[in-house]
Amino acid sequence: MGSKSSVISARVSPELKSDLTAYCKAKNVAVSRVIQDGLTSNTGLLKDLDNVSMDNSTFTMISSLAGGSTLGILAYKGVKNAIESKRPDIEPHKIEVYSSMAGVIVALLVGVGINSLVKALSDND
Repeated sequence: MGSKSSVISARVSPELKSDLTAYCKAKNVAVSRVIQDGLTSNTGLLKDLDNVSMDNSTFTMISSLAGGSTLGILAYKGVKNAIESKRPDIEPHKIEVYSSMAGVIVALLVGVGINSLVKALSDND
């Protein structure tokens, strides 16, 4: 592994954690090494990650969902923070309603826009 690393967290059952810890202790190996080897070995889940392909409709759907939801969340947080700082007289539940509506509207508009753009670009190919 390179000099830089990142942490990945996963929720597992207590039994799985116990079994994995016992296995690692018996083999005198770190849990992270077992997980890395399990994901990237010849039979691992991530072995052919570079060779993954998907059809255009799947790509379009994933792009639309990712872009729309990301910008929707940003819109929600932005509107909420702006209202809270500029208009402290508005009740908290109303702020939540306004910011939620803004987030959903932005998510839908961006999602539809990305969907249309990707479809248009794939039709030109």
